[in-house]
Amino acid sequence: MMEKSRDNRHIETERFGSVGYCVEGESEEKVVLIHGWNGHSGTWAKTIDALKNERMIIAPSLPSFFGDFADIPLVDYTAAVEQILRLEGVKRAVFAGNSMGGWISMNCIIHNPAIARAIILEDTAGAGYGNRVEESSAYIAAIRKSKIPSLIIWGQYDDVIPSSTGERIAGELPDSIYRVIRGAGHVPHRDKPEEFIKLVKLFLSDIKSIR
Repeated sequence: MMEKSRDNRHIETERFGSVGYCVEGESEEKVVLIHGWNGHSGTWAKTIDALKNERMIIAPSLPSFFGDFADIPLVDYTAAVEQILRLEGVKRAVFAGNSMGGWISMNCIIHNPAIARAIILEDTAGAGYGNRVEESSAYIAAIRKSKIPSLIIWGQYDDVIPSSTGERIAGELPDSIYRVIRGAGHVPHRDKPEEFIKLVKLFLSDIKSIR
């Protein structure tokens, strides 16, 4: 069943025009959920519902892109996310991104290292898949330099980006947590939502005192 968008707000961007996004929950604790290629805020529906009572959740619906993966407008997607966060007055947040969304999350840290309290990379692109090696190294180096808590989650049966990528990222971030969700594919938060949410909640609870 196709998920419905959770967008309840819109912003006018220079590159894409109107971009929808979801804001749910009220808290000083902010979590930004960034979907994968050609997704939208609704792909995070179960995660949003599980977290919104204790945290403010922001989930953009970035416009679809049907070209070659290497030509994804990463800079423009990142700019749209940053514009949403400025509008909502978010100065610091936990970033969680699936696939392309992880790539965008890392790019946000490259642009503004102080913006992230922590990062959750779920079957992420941009770190050894779909881009040049030097770019991949720069993203991982930025996370390592920022010293933010990092949770890396991978689906056991991801046939888009192999789990060996997650293992390598974890190896390059010695203080990170690496977990594989059994039975899940490229989008564990959709394939195995209960397991994904359990891991995320535990991680968020552990970093709650970190400012």
